[in-house]
Amino acid sequence: MRWLKSKAIAALVVALFLLGIVAIAVPVNATTTKFNGLTYFAKVTIQTEADALPSDINALGFDIGVLVDGNGIVVNERIVHDATQFGIAVDGSSSVDVTGCEIYNIGFHSGSVFAPNGMQYGNAIYYCYSSGVVSGNNVHTYQKGGIISNYPFGGEILCVQDNTVNGLGPVSFIAQNGIQIGYEQKAVVTGNAVSNNYYVDVTVSPKGKAIGQQTWVSCGILMYSVHPNECEVSQNILRGNQVQIYMYPA
Repeated sequence: MRWLKSKAIAALVVALFLLGIVAIAVPVNATTTKFNGLTYFAKVTIQTEADALPSDINALGFDIGVLVDGNGIVVNERIVHDATQFGIAVDGSSSVDVTGCEIYNIGFHSGSVFAPNGMQYGNAIYYCYSSGVVSGNNVHTYQKGGIISNYPFGGEILCVQDNTVNGLGPVSFIAQNGIQIGYEQKAVVTGNAVSNNYYVDVTVSPKGKAIGQQTWVSCGILMYSVHPNECEVSQNILRGNQVQIYMYPA
C-alpha cells in the first residue's frame, strides 16, 4: 500500500513537471575547462537563460550555483546560496556582469547546515579567464573567498566596484580573502567595503600574527602575481582584515 502511494506521488510530480508546474533540479556535470565535472544548479550560455533564473537559487547539494559560459551576459539581482564550491562561476567568457546579487553560505555543509572548514574551496563569485563588471553585490558567509578573478581574458579588464564583502572574522581553520585578483588578471578594484577576513594560526604564539610571522594570512584585497601597472586599487573601505591590502610578490 505504501509502495502504491509513493508511486502515485512520484507519477503526479512527474506529470506536474511535464506541465511546467513543478521544477525539478537534477545535478548536471559541467564540461567547461575550469569547472569540468562539477555539478551546477543552473548553467547560463545566453542572456535569456540568465533572465529566466529564479530570484532565489538554493544550490544546496550542488558544487556551483550558477555557471556562466557565454559572452555578454548579465546576472542581476539574484540570491544565490548554499553551493559547495562556487556561488556564481564564470568560465572563459568576455563581458560578463554580476550585479546586485547576494551570495552566501558557499562552502562545506553538514547536511543542510553551512559548516565551513579548512578545505580550499568555497568562493562566492569566481571569474576564470573572464572579464566584465562585478558591482553592487552583497557577498558574505563564504568559506575561502568573496570575489576571486584569476587569469586574464585577452587584454580585457575586470572591474570590481561598490561591493560589500564580509568574511567570517577571526577563524583558525582557513585563511580567507575578501577580493583576490590573480595570475596576470587586469583589474580595477574600487569603492568596495571589505571586512572580517582574518586567520589565526594556533601554532603561532601570540596568535594571529601578520605576514612573516605565520605562514598564511588573510587579506582584505589580495593581488597575487599581477602586474602593478595593470591593476588599479583605490577608494576601498577595509576593516577588520588581518592584512588590508597585499601584493604578492611584493
